[in-house]
Amino acid sequence: MRDYLLNAASAKGRSRLAFLTGFGFSRSGWMVLKAALMDQAVTAAVQQVRLDQRGTTYCATGPLTSPDGRNPRVRAYWIIRRDDGRPQFTSLVPSP
Repeated sequence: MRDYLLNAASAKGRSRLAFLTGFGFSRSGWMVLKAALMDQAVTAAVQQVRLDQRGTTYCATGPLTSPDGRNPRVRAYWIIRRDDGRPQFTSLVPSP
């Protein structure tokens, strides 16, 4: 979370950082973002996106509980790898 979504040094991270800090998330409080993403994965609409040699990718679409209470709608992508049954976060994008 901290080194990807909340990383100003990364080209992809910068845009996600700007989006997330606009809703009250911060690099120092990355655990708040982690908890929000875990909650969103349980409460959002989830659909399978892709099945390939690495595993199965899912997209959870719905509100992300944010520190400022505005709760933006996002798409969070998770993968369950064939060699590891634990869901692993891969990406986040704003959703219309």
